[in-house]
Amino acid sequence: MAAVLPGRPTARSGVNVIRAAHGEYRVTDLERARAFYVDVLGFIEAARTSDALYLRGFEERDHHSLVLRRAEQPGAGHMCFRVQDEDDLERLERFCISEGLRPQWMPAGYEPGQPRALRVQDPHGFPIEFVASMTLVERQLQRFDLYRGARIQRFDHFNCQTPNVDAAYAWWANGLGFGCSEYTAADDERLWAVWLQRKGNVHDL
Repeated sequence: MAAVLPGRPTARSGVNVIRAAHGEYRVTDLERARAFYVDVLGFIEAARTSDALYLRGFEERDHHSLVLRRAEQPGAGHMCFRVQDEDDLERLERFCISEGLRPQWMPAGYEPGQPRALRVQDPHGFPIEFVASMTLVERQLQRFDLYRGARIQRFDHFNCQTPNVDAAYAWWANGLGFGCSEYTAADDERLWAVWLQRKGNVHDL
């Protein structure tokens, strides 16, 4: 079993990951997706393009926390984490290259309200993105007249599946400094599941 690291361990990359930022789903029917996420779940529509919707919860200040992007096949697009500042993005690029990965810079404005971002596929196949900031908007927490559906308040964490939890955990903990808040292990002591956090509450991943 990989050594379990509580709290906020020092990252080999030197990057300070703050929290989960936003996620992206690929959807085949943007209008049906909007009917569910906006009308039923109650997300706020922050922006719309010809092929994507940008949504957020009522207590969030970031421009968006969920992207629904039109695609031929449904699935997960990417998960995005917030880092402390632009220097962290530069450090992260160098770290990813040293790990044999191929980071790619996404230009400012490729998503509404978002500056440049660094995107990479981690060693276990997860598409991840990192940003240092996002356009801030006014919280709508007390705009009760806008409430509908399930009244989603905020985006909170990601849930990923991998055949080798030990190896994935070791990379996220040692490389990016994610601490363990809880874990379960099989009889042979291999990790079965692990809850990782950066912002100090239960988990971000």
